[in-house]
Order: sequence, then structure tokens, then C-alpha cells
Amino acid sequence: MASNDVYSMIAKTFEFPGSKNLIKYLKVLFTPEEGELLMEILAPVTCKQLAERLKVDEKTLSEKLEDFKRRRLLFKKKDEYLFHLAMHGFFARIAKAKKEDIPKGFWKAWDDFMPEVEQKMITRSIKVAKEIPVANIMTRIVPARLALDSNPDIKPEDILPEEDIHAMLRMKGSQEVMAVSDCDCRIRAHRCDKPILNCFEFGKYAEFNLNQSSSLKVVSIEEAIAISDEAERAGLLKSGGIRKENGGVLCHCCECCCNVMGAVIRSGHAHLLRSPSRYRARVDVESCVGCQQCIDRCFFDAIEMKKVPGSKKLKASVNEERCMGCGLCVIKCEQKALIFDLVKPPEYILNDSQSFQMGEEPVWHSFASAP
Repeated sequence: MASNDVYSMIAKTFEFPGSKNLIKYLKVLFTPEEGELLMEILAPVTCKQLAERLKVDEKTLSEKLEDFKRRRLLFKKKDEYLFHLAMHGFFARIAKAKKEDIPKGFWKAWDDFMPEVEQKMITRSIKVAKEIPVANIMTRIVPARLALDSNPDIKPEDILPEEDIHAMLRMKGSQEVMAVSDCDCRIRAHRCDKPILNCFEFGKYAEFNLNQSSSLKVVSIEEAIAISDEAERAGLLKSGGIRKENGGVLCHCCECCCNVMGAVIRSGHAHLLRSPSRYRARVDVESCVGCQQCIDRCFFDAIEMKKVPGSKKLKASVNEERCMGCGLCVIKCEQKALIFDLVKPPEYILNDSQSFQMGEEPVWHSFASAP
């Protein structure tokens, strides 16, 4: 097979037929000969089965497959291997490898291809969200714990465990492995100076990556809480799953670098593709000095400056329809002019039995979550 043919075939398999940028990205990751071998592993297969099918030496093939695994091109579950078929994960898994295992040119090639991934992701997400009402809560906004602490009217018993990041981290840390790594998105883009060590993985997800030559590191409960608080102060948005147990990852996103959240915001459809928390920011007009720091902190254009009778200064005003209840503006307000109110009942947070799942679980997912 001609060298470009195998890359074109893989690009088609990833549902990006004819993408020149994807082909350039693939060329950074593996040779044409390696690509031909990877295309033989589109379904789970053992080394023995593959050696028999290809009529090659099993020991030599085993060494090659283990090399692919080290380079994070393959999943491995027990004795079976599988070529990674999820586009974002194909980037994220490699980005979490040890630095010496990340191929030269990787970041530039992905950065060039990323706009195509974003466009396809957003187009699909909007279509699903419009067709299936519950799809707009595939990812809910997790409120900043420091914002919850700022309002004495919010009692500890009012805060659900699944929206209390401190409680969540304590629970996760006491029951399963908890690990953190540098944010792939900010490493790639370098568009801001926000802290980067705040990309969490839990349980089987963490175990899988820790066993796959990963840059992840296990953290204690105290370390995790300190990292979470630092991210909130820096203005990073927490992003979790819709399940009460929050799933296997916790992101801290910035608007300018994030592969997913940034794309959602730039699309202009954030309120269709994300679900707000049970909380909402409110302005105490008398305390507001019009500094506008809250506007800079808001991801969702929910705050604007308005004229107020009896004041020469413009004052902040929260658009209740646009506020997603992240609380980042509340944390930054030195005048304590922003108040974080509880505005939705506990029933608003979906039960696990109500969680949204789109189609059948892909086969690679069981590999990614395997111990």
C-alpha cells in the first residue's frame, strides 16, 4: 500500500476523510508500515491471533505491540489490543505520556488539526442536544466551593455531595485512586498563564493511565483540595459529568485553551450544550464599585455594566438566563458585592438512573476503564 494511502484510510476511519491536517498529524505518530499494522487492530485481538492472521513471528509482533502501547497508540486489556478510535482521546492519551515518549512535532501537528475536531464535535453536539432534550445536560457546571463558602445563608446541609468538590474529592480519595496531571489543553495552546496541574482522573481511569507509562501522579486528599482551590482562585471552570458520582475525570477549564469548553463557548451554544448548577450569582448594587473584574471572570457573558439611578458609576448586573452558576465571579469580588444564591431544588441534579447515554458504549471504552 502506498504511504499516503494508509494515512488516508485511517483518516477516513476517524471520520475525517481527506483531512490534510489529520494526515500530517498521523505521520508524526507512526510510519506507513506501522499504520498498516494498526489498521489490523480495529477490533480487540490477542497477539497470538494477530500473528496467526498475518503469518508473522509472535515474539517479534509482541514487541511491536508493546511498543505501540508504550507510545499510547493501542489500548491493552488483559491479552487483547485495540487501536484507539476516539479522536480527542487519541490526542489526550498521547499528551499524558511521559515527555520522552511524545513524538517530535506532536503539539504543532495537533494544534493545526484541532479546529477540524472542534467543528465536528460542536456540530454533532448541537444536533444531539436539539433532538434529545436531556442531551443539554451531558455536562453540568460544578460550582466553585469557595463561592459556596462565601454565602452564610447557604448551609452545609443545603449543599449536595455531588456539587461539593471538597466532599467529592474526600470521597474519591478515600475509596479509589485519585491522580492529577498537567492540562493537555493549556500545554498545547499556551494562550494564558493559568495553572496547569489540575486535570484529575479517578478510579479505573486513573489506574489505567498510571499503568500505561503516564505523566499522571497520585495525590492525597489534602493535595487535591489545595489544587482545586488554586484553580478556582485562578478563574478556571470546573467541568464534570452529569452522573451523581461525577464520572472518572474532573477538568479545570480556561476559555482560551480548552479543546472542549473553549469550543463550546466559541460556538455560541454554551447554554444548549452545558447545564447550569443549582446556584446563581446576584449583585448587591450598593456594594458594587464598578471595577468590572467580574466581567473578565465570566465565561458565559452573563454580566454587564448598567446605569443605576443615583450613581455616576456603572454597576454590574447579572443576566439570570445566562448565568451558569459557576461562582467564579463571586470569588474575585473584593467588595463582596456578588452573592451566590441557591435557586434550584435538589431534584435538579439527575440521579444515576436518569443519566444520558448516547447509543451503545464503544468497545474502546471498556479498555480505557480497565484496571
